[in-house]
Amino acid sequence: MMYEENREKNVKVNEKYLQDFLKYLIANGLSEKMSYKHVYNMDFYLNDYLNYYEVVKMKDGVEHVDEFFMDWFKRKAMWSTPASYKQNFTSLKKFYGYMCERNLVSKETYEELLSTIRERKAIWLNEIDRYNTPDDFMF
Repeated sequence: MMYEENREKNVKVNEKYLQDFLKYLIANGLSEKMSYKHVYNMDFYLNDYLNYYEVVKMKDGVEHVDEFFMDWFKRKAMWSTPASYKQNFTSLKKFYGYMCERNLVSKETYEELLSTIRERKAIWLNEIDRYNTPDDFMF
C-alpha cells in the first residue's frame, strides 16, 4: 500500500480514539474547553507528527515522544513554548493513560511514557526556551 492510503487509514483509526478520548474527558469532569484542547494536542501528535515521515500507529507513538519534543514540535508549531510543551506533556499522559485503561496500550508502554516525560522534561523545556530566545539582538 502507498503512504497516502496508509496515512488515511491511520487517521481514521485515530479519529475514533480521539472521539472516545473527548467523551471520556468530559464524562470525567474536565471542562469542555480543556477537553477539546487535549484532543487538539493529541490530534496534532497522532495525525500530524506520527504520520509525517512514515505512518506510525498510536500504540507505537510512545517511542517517538523524545524526537517530538527535542526537534519536530519546535520547528513545526509556531506556538511552541515552554507552556505549550507542558500542556502537551499533560495531554500525552491523559491520552495514553486512557488508552492503557482500554487495554489498547500495555501498562509497560504507559509507564515508559511517564518515565520518559519525567526524565526528559527539563531537557525539553530548556531546549524550547533556548530555541525561542535569540542569542543576540542586532540593531
